[in-house]
Amino acid sequence: MSRLGTKDFRYFLAMINRKTKYYIAQAISSQPHLLHVVRGLRFRAWLLLVRLRSSKSLDVKKIIWVNPEEIRHCALELEPKFNIGRVIGGNWDKSARKFEDLDVYQSFRRRFIDGVEWETTGFYNKILTEIEKDRLARNLNPQRHWGCKTKSELDERMKQIDRLYYQIKTHGYELGKDRQGLSYDPLRSEDEVTVNIGRDGEIFFNDGRHRLAIAKILKIPKIPVKVVARHTEWMKFRRELIATATKGKIYQQLTHPDLQDIPSHFDTLRFDLIRQNLSVKRGTLLDIGAQLGYFCSRFEKEGFDCYAVENDPINIYLMRKLAKMENRKFKITSRSIFEYRRGSKLSFDIVLALNIFHHFLKTKKSYEELIVLLKRIETKEMFFQAHKFDEPQMRGAYKNFQSDEFADFVLKHTNLTYKKLIGETEDKRKIYKLYGV
Repeated sequence: MSRLGTKDFRYFLAMINRKTKYYIAQAISSQPHLLHVVRGLRFRAWLLLVRLRSSKSLDVKKIIWVNPEEIRHCALELEPKFNIGRVIGGNWDKSARKFEDLDVYQSFRRRFIDGVEWETTGFYNKILTEIEKDRLARNLNPQRHWGCKTKSELDERMKQIDRLYYQIKTHGYELGKDRQGLSYDPLRSEDEVTVNIGRDGEIFFNDGRHRLAIAKILKIPKIPVKVVARHTEWMKFRRELIATATKGKIYQQLTHPDLQDIPSHFDTLRFDLIRQNLSVKRGTLLDIGAQLGYFCSRFEKEGFDCYAVENDPINIYLMRKLAKMENRKFKITSRSIFEYRRGSKLSFDIVLALNIFHHFLKTKKSYEELIVLLKRIETKEMFFQAHKFDEPQMRGAYKNFQSDEFADFVLKHTNLTYKKLIGETEDKRKIYKLYGV
């Protein structure tokens, strides 16, 4: 039972006689409320299968790249050498200190921004006080404090920090370079910044405070880090995401640094194409069939007020978690786009219709609903991704269009006038920009 997954569920459906599936589809079509029941049952079955299947292996020594500004708090602070790859439950991610409140960070700011001498910083004097206590006690075997037993050793260590700061400032944050600029294997060394990941995906500082403090002060956009420990709830969420995979891949690349090792059908190409061709730089954006909310998440960071409409309960469940994890504010609506603000105009500056409208060509009823929907849309620009005419899923569809023909069909029924082919996706489907005067 531990190897069960979504494939097992699909294999079970494939065993159902085609005629039986036809009658089920007809019954659901004539009784729309049954569709909500079926989707609810499917969601519960999916959750059960996720709990039963074993988790996918994870490369616990992988390097991930993180914006230093996203590492805001400290939690656990485990020894990396002996704890890497641990999965830990409990509330360790609920009570955390702010990294920027640490005396190390505050002293580094005074040294490298205010230009003061190390001797005037709290960090230096704290260590020197500990060294002096051992000296005054005439301890024959004094402890090392931050690797130092004497004031001269401490002064030399501070010079090393100065050299590290100016090396990073001059040459950038280089993975696999030590304080003297010599190369080493970052997978075997413990000199890189290490982090822990909480239940909601928050990235907590673990070790390597000097490098992280310097990276924050220099406003370096991304640094390499290793993950020491992950919360049990975070690992559960990883399994849930992986359980949505088809042919070993999830639909869209995920933005969280610790999730980017999960293979995806689409990377950043579609987002990059759309962003490069936007005429509107701020305003409202509607994503029809938002899947896991990737575009709303990305465009919210660009300054848009985003609205995600998605009808699949599994996608809604995961989208809400991802939005919370990334502290996104976009609005999520769990219903058919045909029911969304029914009877009123859908007025948005930007509309995304990526890999969605062809699903409405398969029956006469949904085709007619699509036309009604298009007439309700009022927008400055629509980015429309067409299907491929000869796809197996379109066999027996009520209507089918070639890509250009489909774009013209959308133009005909909206307030838009012109089309521009802006590129093709990884699977060779065309993306159009549709716009007015």
